[in-house]
Amino acid sequence: MPRHFLATVLLLASLATSSVIAVTDDVEPPCETSDDETCLAPIVATINAAADWKPVCARNVVIPHGVTRIPLDAYNSCDLMTSIVIPDSVTSIGKWAFYKCTSLASVVIPNSVTMIPNAAFHGCSSLVSIVTPDSLTSIGKYSFYNCSSLTSIVIPDTVTVIRRHAFNGCTSLTTASIPSRAMLGASVFKNTPTTVTTRD
Repeated sequence: MPRHFLATVLLLASLATSSVIAVTDDVEPPCETSDDETCLAPIVATINAAADWKPVCARNVVIPHGVTRIPLDAYNSCDLMTSIVIPDSVTSIGKWAFYKCTSLASVVIPNSVTMIPNAAFHGCSSLVSIVTPDSLTSIGKYSFYNCSSLTSIVIPDTVTVIRRHAFNGCTSLTTASIPSRAMLGASVFKNTPTTVTTRD
């Protein structure tokens, strides 16, 4: 029996008796290489990633599929972060989750999220692009406050409320398209040069 295949079997057998739940579907079969460490690395990396996940400040963040919630203050003041991948398993984002992530340049919020909470992206001064999903129903107060590099925003038709100061201080925001039925709180676009257009 090849050494690398035996090592793989022993590793998976030991994990089966521990608290690890399962191996994800995308685990590759034992690879054809004489380098045991290289062969085992992708298997170890994909085992139960969601259950073991904790927010860690890093330059490029990829949240594993299976995580359902980004907690309160998860990446608060992580000025190292430039990009983040949020999987469609995430259904909620905590308040101040990305507060003052000053190097974060773009965000795509998945269709599984229905609300952007208070101050979620407050002070993300390098944020140029934010893609909001059709599932979104509300945008919390101060959610994009002082996102000074944001140039445009399209709010989906499903949004019914944009709370106070949501885009206050977005000094580069020149265009904003919002649904006509959305209720706007006080000073949503205060201190911005934006031209707001509404859609029926």
